[in-house]
Amino acid sequence: MTGVAGPGPVPGEPAAPAGGKSPQQVVTAALTSPLPASGLPIRAAAYAFRGLEPSKIRLLIHAEIGTGYTAPQRLPVAYYVFDKTGKSVDGAMSDVRLSPEANGVPSALTFRGGAAVEPGDYVVKIAVADGDRVGSIDRPCTHRCSTSVASG
Repeated sequence: MTGVAGPGPVPGEPAAPAGGKSPQQVVTAALTSPLPASGLPIRAAAYAFRGLEPSKIRLLIHAEIGTGYTAPQRLPVAYYVFDKTGKSVDGAMSDVRLSPEANGVPSALTFRGGAAVEPGDYVVKIAVADGDRVGSIDRPCTHRCSTSVASG
């Protein structure tokens, strides 16, 4: 708002989104939308490793969020892994302290999460909000206990 005096956002804390919704409600809406939200760019990948249990696969979920951050930020982040029927099999949502890839140098914020799943076909969905900017991404992935899975 132009011309309104008052304190600015607290560094490292998420700005309040417009529309009266909490940041968690905004992230949940982006996560459940059939279309990706593009207000906050997200690049993501999921890497598969053998789990501790021979029948399980461990997914390492890596995301680069936004651009131009020079200091850590606390943002609401949700990631869920959905099976081929659309059922959520793992995931979480919380306010997470994310750091830039290179501290002090404008760069993306880095997020890492994990999930333990049975071998199969999945969609990893990630959603993040930073004030009025919201981003989400879907990453289909197929993981089998075969040569496509690295041991770890």
